[in-house]
Amino acid sequence: MCGIFAVLGLTGDPAVNRRRVYALAKRLRHRGPDSYNMDVSVDPKTGAQSFIVHKRLSIVAPGPDGDQPLYVDKATKEIAFICNGEIYNHEALRAK
Repeated sequence: MCGIFAVLGLTGDPAVNRRRVYALAKRLRHRGPDSYNMDVSVDPKTGAQSFIVHKRLSIVAPGPDGDQPLYVDKATKEIAFICNGEIYNHEALRAK
């Protein structure tokens, strides 16, 4: 099963915060050794940073198409989300 987590509302140096979140993600290697991705958003009013992290364990689709976070619009990355678990009827859903 993949490893997922979020860290919300961090303040301070963005580079330091990114390193801290990455250190947490390394501890989940056993939950998802196949890929690692992170999305960072910054609150425009407060500057607080929020991170969502996905450590992937590839089972059904080992290629990069299953990497997360997923985005409603990849170009703007305005809305990012992570889901945990396999979507076993993905072929039927894509056909719709």
